[in-house]
Amino acid sequence: TQEETAARVGKSRPAVTNSMRLLSLPEALQEMLVEGSLSPGHARAILSLKSEALQVTAAQKVKALHLSVRQTETLCKNLEKQALEEEPEQIAFSEDLLGVGKTLEKGGYTQEAAHCYQMLDETRMGAGARDKLSALYKREKDWDEAVGVYEQMIRRGEGGTKPYIELAKYYEHQATDARRALTYTRAALGRLEELSLLGRFDPRQVQELQKREARLLQKIRKSPVFTDKA
Repeated sequence: TQEETAARVGKSRPAVTNSMRLLSLPEALQEMLVEGSLSPGHARAILSLKSEALQVTAAQKVKALHLSVRQTETLCKNLEKQALEEEPEQIAFSEDLLGVGKTLEKGGYTQEAAHCYQMLDETRMGAGARDKLSALYKREKDWDEAVGVYEQMIRRGEGGTKPYIELAKYYEHQATDARRALTYTRAALGRLEELSLLGRFDPRQVQELQKREARLLQKIRKSPVFTDKA
């Protein structure tokens, strides 16, 4: 219970409750908290926004403009007001377009599905569309496009460890670049370590990444030029 947790960590029950509320933030924002680019005060203000997309937008503005907590509260009120004034038709269109993309993809119309996902890039459905788009490109073995989307997800702080792991796999098995694969593997391990501070720890994933790291180090030591695609 929260009372037991509070007693165990030496904090008051309200303090524990407030900390646990931060776990409902999008993954990208939780990572910003761990990194220190977003304070708990800023995060609590951002939690007033109901939309995940608006929360991400607010956090990006806070980081870019170095806003105070009070300024962040004002920003969130303005963003919420703008969202309420947004045309309902535009929201429905984005949701419908994502659904159309999924249907086209299931039917084997991959180019048309990719086009639907790309059209959603700068909308509130963008993160989900990029996740679908990267998976589509990977399945079609369109590696250049897949890599581009994974790199974009990393820049936007989306997908947690997924884009790092997928890039590590690509550079190990497709591009045969063990050193770059190792770089992304270690970046994924670093992300997992950060997320563990927020109580999100997956020991199996850590073990898998550590095995990959050891394998890559062995390949690098055996040959300066990595050519093994196995």
